Amino acid sequence: MSVSPEGKRICIVTALLLTGGSDNLLLSICSRLVDAGYRITLYAAYPPPGYGRYGTLQPAFEERGIAVITSPIWIKPVLTAVGLAICAPALVAYPCMVGFRRDRVMAFYRRVYHRIIGKRVDQVYQYLLAVRIAIDHRSRPYSLVSGYHGAICRALFLIKRWLRVPVCYTEISSPLWRQKMDPDDSMGVYLNALDGIFVPSSAIGNELHYYEHLASPARVVPFIVDLPARLYSPPDRPARTFGIIARLSPEKNQDVLIRLLPELMRKVPDARLVLVGAGPTEGMLRALAAELGVSDAIEFIPRFDRIDEVIDRIDIVTLLSDVEGMPLTLLEALCYGKPILATAVGSIPDMVIDRYNGYLVDKADMTGIVEHLVEIMADKECYLAMSENSRRLYADRFEPDVVFEQLLELFEEVILQKRGRILEDRLSRGI
Repeated sequence: MSVSPEGKRICIVTALLLTGGSDNLLLSICSRLVDAGYRITLYAAYPPPGYGRYGTLQPAFEERGIAVITSPIWIKPVLTAVGLAICAPALVAYPCMVGFRRDRVMAFYRRVYHRIIGKRVDQVYQYLLAVRIAIDHRSRPYSLVSGYHGAICRALFLIKRWLRVPVCYTEISSPLWRQKMDPDDSMGVYLNALDGIFVPSSAIGNELHYYEHLASPARVVPFIVDLPARLYSPPDRPARTFGIIARLSPEKNQDVLIRLLPELMRKVPDARLVLVGAGPTEGMLRALAAELGVSDAIEFIPRFDRIDEVIDRIDIVTLLSDVEGMPLTLLEALCYGKPILATAVGSIPDMVIDRYNGYLVDKADMTGIVEHLVEIMADKECYLAMSENSRRLYADRFEPDVVFEQLLELFEEVILQKRGRILEDRLSRGI
C-alpha cells in the first residue's frame, strides 16, 4: 500500500539554513521527495547567525520547488530585550551585593544572559515555530512532520500534542556531543512522544538510548549525499596530500594534523596538508603552522562552491574528531574513492573498515597516524586498493538511490500506521 496523492504533503523542520553538511543532506532528501511526487514545506526555526555573514542554501531549495519559511530576524533581538528588561532589577542589585567584584559580576551576567538567550528565548522560538506549523496545517494539512535537528525537538513535541499527524525525528548530530555542550533533561520526553526516530547508524541509536533515554527502537537509515556525476577513476600517481573538508573547530582536532606534519615530512619530504573549511580555530591553526615552520606545506581553503573543486586536492582523507554523527565529508570521501584515517566515533566505524579502506586511529597516537600515512604514500598498490575499496563500500552501503528508497518506505509506513490508528480511534468512538 502506498500514500495517496492527496496525502503527499510533508513538513520538514530544521534549526537554520546555512551551507553546512546537514543542510546539504536536507537538500538531497527534499529534492528526492519532490521528485517522488511529494510537496515539501521547509521550516527553519532561526535566521542564519550574523544575519547574512554566512551563506545559505535557501535559493537552492526554492529552485527545486520547495517552499522555505524562516523566522524573522527581528524576533531574537526583541525577545532578548524583553528578557533583559525583566532581569534588570537583578542586574543592578547583584553588583551591589557582591561589592562590585568584577569576576563575580561578569560571571553572573554571563549566566543570566545564557539563560535568557540559550534557554528562554529558545523556548519561545520553538513555541512560535510550532504555532506557525499548526496554523499552516489547518489550511494545507500535512501528512507527516519530520524534524532534523536536536534544537527543534521541543517544537516537534508540541506539534505532536496539538495535531493528529505523525511526527518523526532524524538524529543528524551526536547525542554525546549534545550532552557535553548543552544537555537537555527533557530530550527523552520529547523523543519518546514521537512516532518515529531515525538514526544513521546503530552507534548513534545507542547514544540516544544511553544519553537521552530513548525508550523505543530507532530505525537505521544512512545519510544521503548527492554529488556531481563523475565516473570513478583509480589514482594514477602516489598519494602525497592528506587533510579534511570540515569546519575548523576544536572538536575536529585539525591542530593534530599540523603537529604531526613535521614528522611526516621527515619521512615523505613532499607531503602536504590540505584543510578545507572555515571556523573559529582558523587563526590558531595558522599560528601553530607558523610556529612549527610548516606554513608552506599547508593549504588553507576557507570556501568553495563545488565539492569536485577541492576533493581531488586531498589524497588521504584524515578526520580526527572527538564526536561525530555520520560525517558527510566521509561519505564524499567514499564516493570519490579516498583512503580514510579517522577516529572510531559515532557512525565512522560503519564508514571505515580498518585495513580495508583506511585505518581507525587514536588521535593521541601521532606516531601511529604518521606510520599509516607513510604506508599509503609509499606503497602505490596499498593506495590503489584502499581507494577502490572506499568506492566499493560506498556502492554497497551508501548508494543514494537505495538509501532514499529505504527512507521513503519508512516515511510511508509511519504515515499509513498513523492513519490506521486514527481510523481505529474513530471507529471505537462511533464517529
